[in-house]
Amino acid sequence: MGDKVSRRKFLRDTGVVATAVSAGLAKTRSAAAETKAADKITVGIVGTGGRGCHLMRTGLLRIDDCEIIALCDNYQPHLDGGKKFAQKADTYVDYRKMLERDDLDAVVVTVPLHLHAQVSIDAMQAGKHVFCEKTMAYSIEQAHQMAKTVREVGKKLKLQVGHQRHYDPSYQHAVKLARDEKVLGRINHFRAQWHRNNDWRRPVPEKDPGGRIKDLERHLNWRLYHEYSGGLMTELGSHQMDVCNWIFDSLPVAVTGMGGVDYWKDGREVWDNVQVVYEYLIEPENAVFYVPDPDSRRHERAKDYGELSKPYQIRAIYSSICANAHDGASEEIMGDHGTFILREGKGLFFREGSAPTLDWGSRGEKEKLAGKIATVITSGESHDLSNVPQEDEGEPVSPEPIEKRVEQLQFENFFDCIRTDREPDCNVQIGLNATVCAMTANKAIREGRRIEIDKSLYNA
Repeated sequence: MGDKVSRRKFLRDTGVVATAVSAGLAKTRSAAAETKAADKITVGIVGTGGRGCHLMRTGLLRIDDCEIIALCDNYQPHLDGGKKFAQKADTYVDYRKMLERDDLDAVVVTVPLHLHAQVSIDAMQAGKHVFCEKTMAYSIEQAHQMAKTVREVGKKLKLQVGHQRHYDPSYQHAVKLARDEKVLGRINHFRAQWHRNNDWRRPVPEKDPGGRIKDLERHLNWRLYHEYSGGLMTELGSHQMDVCNWIFDSLPVAVTGMGGVDYWKDGREVWDNVQVVYEYLIEPENAVFYVPDPDSRRHERAKDYGELSKPYQIRAIYSSICANAHDGASEEIMGDHGTFILREGKGLFFREGSAPTLDWGSRGEKEKLAGKIATVITSGESHDLSNVPQEDEGEPVSPEPIEKRVEQLQFENFFDCIRTDREPDCNVQIGLNATVCAMTANKAIREGRRIEIDKSLYNA
């Protein structure tokens, strides 16, 4: 951070100074502010409700080289709740006032979905780096506006999107195993679900203690109304379809879906269950296209039918429900050699009986699920899982635990990108892709038909 130019010069060089000046945002850094910024990255949080406080507690407050100096929320109980985690931070009810601070380096955007784009764009135009919670935007059009702003402000400003699985070592290692080491063989199916048993509803007081909010029901339960929310596909599904895009290294070409309000008859507008099927067309040169052993019958058959040079189709099935939590949240990636089951902090590998034996080292870690034997995916080598010593091998080696929360890992990446001027692992393009996935699924459900996805929608 020591090579920062003044905020005014930065805005002038990136062509947005007119916007900043009109909003009263372009100011010159003091020498003290420059020195302080070289030591710690200063952060402001817009939206200190449940998610904002969660990110402070599990992520930001665990990182030494950042300092939360500003909190903003127009609902006083949320602002008071945020103050408990960042007692020295100044508080605001209008985020635009917060953006006037010239000693503010980065903004964390955790407001309701329909406000993501406007707050993020305003923050970038004010010369701030932005971490925006998923889903990146309320609409595909808003996501494109955010991408346009990223281009306009230039590479010195970073926009990172909160699809945190990109920072989970288990997921990172699984992607490497699938795409680089081909342990799944030819991937041919994806299945994911996020099943919970709750009403997704927050209690609503009779009146706003701060006297600012007219409709507390819609303000606090915004996830239940179309005006503010994309429902299950944006709040949950975008996370998991991002994993599918990532591991396939591809994007869906069509989507079909169904959904309804079939259980929680409480006045909500968004569906309490969705079932979606995405269609992917995988190009031969893609990392997940793999036909093993040139001497095998499978390879000869693929060659005879021209499969080595033709794209092939994969369908990805997604479901989310709100009245049963048995399956929880996970992603399953299936190939002709095996299956991954991925969850936050943990991954399992099930080998197909017809697949060649894999070299997992002398201690291939095992776990039983439903009578099947799985190998546990760790961030490095896989090891035997056992609670008792093995006489022939001595003490069993347990997987190396992940000591940091994934929220901390994603913010460490964000701050490192700011300091080193590199692109975030989960950047605006990845955020746009996940937005397109979620919004086209919602469109398919609303219209009750198969939607072909125009490739241009993915162009950031």
